[in-house]
Amino acid sequence: NDARELHLGAIEYADNVLKDIEVQLKATLDVIHKEVSGFQAYMGDVVRTLYNNRQELKGVVNNQAQEDDESEQ
Repeated sequence: NDARELHLGAIEYADNVLKDIEVQLKATLDVIHKEVSGFQAYMGDVVRTLYNNRQELKGVVNNQAQEDDESEQ
């Protein structure tokens, strides 16, 4: 009987340890997900800014080319 109680106690202890690990891993995954989502949003903003800057530069180059063409005529 003592051996059975010891065995059940060990199983309960192991279950509690595994449950604690599971809870900590879930919390870690939530933090990682939030961090990655934030980083992804930030990088999206950077890409949009770079694209907009390039479009603006293309406009400046195109306007300068038109002005050069008009001044040559």
